[in-house]
Amino acid sequence: MDIFGKKRAQEQRDRIVSYKRAFGGDTGREVLYDLMNRFHILNPHDGSPGKEGERRVVLHILTQLNINLAEFDKMLKSPDGEELK
Repeated sequence: MDIFGKKRAQEQRDRIVSYKRAFGGDTGREVLYDLMNRFHILNPHDGSPGKEGERRVVLHILTQLNINLAEFDKMLKSPDGEELK
């Protein structure tokens, strides 16, 4: 890997760390849940390009956070086990 490849890889790692810092705490989880709810991750949509674009942004965030289904389920619940509203 050349120096530019190493630099891009480090930038990507730094970006992932930033996403995890932003969305990792309780407030970040609440914001992410709101984004998922508003932008068609948790509810169906009519397939319009605008709505699909919104959905893809939230999917990108989830991808950056490397959230698997078990983490996704935990994320939807508050620390006391109740589902977030």
